Amino acid sequence: MVLWEIMFSESSLNKKMEFKNDSLKTVLTAKFKALKGFEKELEKVLKSLLLPTRNEKGCILYNLHKVAGQEDEFLFYEIWEDRDSLQKHQNSDHFINALPEIKKFSSQPAEVVFMILSD
Repeated sequence: MVLWEIMFSESSLNKKMEFKNDSLKTVLTAKFKALKGFEKELEKVLKSLLLPTRNEKGCILYNLHKVAGQEDEFLFYEIWEDRDSLQKHQNSDHFINALPEIKKFSSQPAEVVFMILSD
């Protein structure tokens, strides 16, 4: 498992994920914390990623959750066919275009945890 914080910059999105086997399913969680008073705005931006991302080749699961008891925290749970599919998502127009808004309404960098799903 690799812990990686997105700093909302091109360099962090292109950071090499060190997996022993790139063909295994890639699972990740990404937790976002909204700036006080901007919870609805952040949720709207994050929700805007759902449909286009779910239609991407290689996306197996892409769900957005609110953290129980924390109205300002949101968590994506994602499963990708392989690392290449995830990287294509991170380079997609809808993902890149959402980053400035996510950064604007977030109180801190996202906490991202990568895992490998072994069938």
